[in-house]
Amino acid sequence: IWLNSRRLKAINEKLEKTVIERTAEISQQKEEIQAQAEQLFEINQELEKLSIVASETDNSVIITDPKGNIEWVNEGFTKLYGYSLHEFTTEKGASLQEISSSSEIEEFIDECINTGKSVTYNSLIYCKTGIKKWLHTTLSPVISDEGDLIKLVAIDTDISSLKEAEEEIRQQKEEIQAQSELLSDTNKILEESNKTITDSIVYAQRIQNSILPSIKQIRSDLQDIFVLFKPKDIVSGDFYWHTKIGNKSFIAAIDCTGHGVPGAFMSMIGNSLLNEIVKNRLIYSPKDILLHLNKGVINALDQRKQEEEIPDDGMDVSILCIDRDNNEAILSCAAHNAIVIHNDNPQIILGDLFSVGGIFGRRDDISFTNYRFSMDDSLSFYLMSDGFPDQFGGPESKKYTFGKLCEKIVNINHLSLENQGNILLSELNDWKMDHPQIDDILIIGVKL
Repeated sequence: IWLNSRRLKAINEKLEKTVIERTAEISQQKEEIQAQAEQLFEINQELEKLSIVASETDNSVIITDPKGNIEWVNEGFTKLYGYSLHEFTTEKGASLQEISSSSEIEEFIDECINTGKSVTYNSLIYCKTGIKKWLHTTLSPVISDEGDLIKLVAIDTDISSLKEAEEEIRQQKEEIQAQSELLSDTNKILEESNKTITDSIVYAQRIQNSILPSIKQIRSDLQDIFVLFKPKDIVSGDFYWHTKIGNKSFIAAIDCTGHGVPGAFMSMIGNSLLNEIVKNRLIYSPKDILLHLNKGVINALDQRKQEEEIPDDGMDVSILCIDRDNNEAILSCAAHNAIVIHNDNPQIILGDLFSVGGIFGRRDDISFTNYRFSMDDSLSFYLMSDGFPDQFGGPESKKYTFGKLCEKIVNINHLSLENQGNILLSELNDWKMDHPQIDDILIIGVKL
């Protein structure tokens, strides 16, 4: 009995140990099964998400075997291509190599497989409807845990709009380039034309300068004199004129209509007429010179006609005759003001309202006035155009004004004429500062 009891006890202990071991094994297996179940649940959830993405996306998703043979496509494939999988493989082919229009598809697949990384490329397709589309493809490998290639996944995105935009940009770029080249060619033509015109104007300046008396020539007759002459452009509508006949000296300041080339043409007419009137016709009275000059301008420009197209150009003139035979100086001004300093007393000469030529010059009652001064007295004459008084400048960007110029001239009258000219030039530059010159500038100072 005792022996049986011991044997039964040993058997029970062994059975209990076996049960405990089996229970532990079952518990471990249960835990492993539970973990696998959880993992499968997570995988199923991820697969469900991927399934939703694959079905809902507008992009085409193609899954192939490792050799590129098509196994599955999503709804986006049908939307993009217009074919079902069966229709597509029947008509186009059943592998990536067959359906791709890219000549480098083999290289792309090899690169994807060999590197284990995604590759991208663009290709052109024709849908079932015949519409041409550009695709951007991302080809990705699916690798097992052991490192083996399981699948290839190709995701196609429609980039036709982008390609159209790129093509439009390219065409616009070509158009802009063509316009730029045309503009460059036009600019070259304009530069050449401008150079030709400028060269012509510079040559015209030489001609105009040749008709202007030199300061040296004037000073051989009138020793104490200055001429402040600043054209606005290369050529000028303002000009000065001088001649001497016997014991009579003539000096004039003329402001023609406009400036630049039009004014310069008028100055040529004016200079020619003055020489004709004084040197050939021997007319010496300043007011009579202005009358004949008026007739000459009207005839030269054919201003007697009543047509609207007739040019209304003319000139404002101040002319001084120094008559040594009669010991007097005679001044006449057409639409000009002048300054005379007589025994240190300033006098403003308000010229006649009539210009030479133009709309007023055609009047029958036109006349001019002679102002006579005895040369027994100290005399200074300042003849000028309106360029200096009308120049904008100063801190408030205002005109200099004739009154301010009169005051300046009176204050410096005691100095030599040469110094006065230099002072007035400095005054002009200081006043003008950065303002553009608006007109030709001419001032003549003569001291007797």
